Amino acid sequence: MEGHSEEEQREASARSDQLSRTRNTSKHKIVQHELLHIVGLYHEHARYDRDKYIKIHSGNIKPDRFIAKGCDT
Repeated sequence: MEGHSEEEQREASARSDQLSRTRNTSKHKIVQHELLHIVGLYHEHARYDRDKYIKIHSGNIKPDRFIAKGCDT
């Protein structure tokens, strides 16, 4: 990095390393998540019997954020 002090270069390198670790961690989490789907684990809110166990209080949901998809509410 021409024109930058050693300290600035170290800081930029540290930020780059942190960003790289964050991206890799994120990718690993996504891969792990999808592998769990492959072995048969799914999201609790998507269970066929979820309406027996949860109650959605639609009054607590902002109108533009509520998407009814396959539930009894």
